Amino acid sequence: MDALKPAYAGQPAAARALRRWKTHRAYALGNAGRDAEELALRKELAVENPRDCDVQIDYARELFIRKDTDAGLAWLKDRLAAGGWTATEDEQLRLQYATALENESRYADLAAFLAEWVKRHPETDAAYARHL
Repeated sequence: MDALKPAYAGQPAAARALRRWKTHRAYALGNAGRDAEELALRKELAVENPRDCDVQIDYARELFIRKDTDAGLAWLKDRLAAGGWTATEDEQLRLQYATALENESRYADLAAFLAEWVKRHPETDAAYARHL
């Protein structure tokens, strides 16, 4: 896979080919049991692509999988605080945050998070449905 990097890197930036290569490499590293390298690459992707909601969620999920929930929540909270997301992206980030709290049985934190989310008057019913 590493031998293909120059071919991806040589593509126009708009093609986002190097991002795709790194994403594929991260999956390969994970499948090979090279978890620390996978996590480092996912963080690199997230830092390099701060406006890409998918890579932000991928990195946070990897932290959650590794039971580093506080780091994953902090990452998502920081991304949300940065603002500038579309309504859909904002919802995706918030849903990931809420799911992590729920998975950790942090119900008081989840209730507080959902209450704050509802105050934002989101366009879809996701926050309202979970808040019930």
